[in-house]
Amino acid sequence: MTDKPTIRALSVFASVATRGPVTLARLESLHPDISRAGIWRALDNLRSAGWARMRLGDGAWLATHAADDILGNATIPPRAVEELALRLPKHRKGGDITIGTFTEFGRFEIIEATDPDRIGEVLPLIGEPMTFSALASAEEADMLRHLKRWMDTAASAEERALITSGGLAAGLRAARENPTLRMDTGFALPHRAKDGSVAVAWIGA
Repeated sequence: MTDKPTIRALSVFASVATRGPVTLARLESLHPDISRAGIWRALDNLRSAGWARMRLGDGAWLATHAADDILGNATIPPRAVEELALRLPKHRKGGDITIGTFTEFGRFEIIEATDPDRIGEVLPLIGEPMTFSALASAEEADMLRHLKRWMDTAASAEERALITSGGLAAGLRAARENPTLRMDTGFALPHRAKDGSVAVAWIGA
């Protein structure tokens, strides 16, 4: 892969961004599979693009604010979505797949789907297998925050009563041991990342 200029440039940029300021000699040790000339060409391209610059004095390389602005404003789904998506190919056998996540407290949104019409759909937190699985997979404090926000903004009187009674929370805690819900129409596959984010894939039967 490293024989491709774009891959080389991205690989070198990752080192500059995460290890910088970093010297050319240090970059050589970090990328033994790329020649010194290849590293220098990658750095020169990054400098031309405005993503990296050479520090005065020691010639060490560091990322610029232009690169930080791009990454800082990037639209990146929660980590749980990315990690879950990488697990899906082995589960997919031509059926429908829908992936949802909490986009804020009390809001569960479909952000990927084989049916593009579902992207952007917001699911209620009560009465949906995907949201039940997501709540059961969330950390305790986050689960309670989701339920409170839903109760305060969108829940019906009956749903508010279910939440305030503690019955729903008790059911969610009981489901934590196995939050994968299976039904005749498919199953919900949840995932919680190390950063606490939660995503759920619905795999159609």
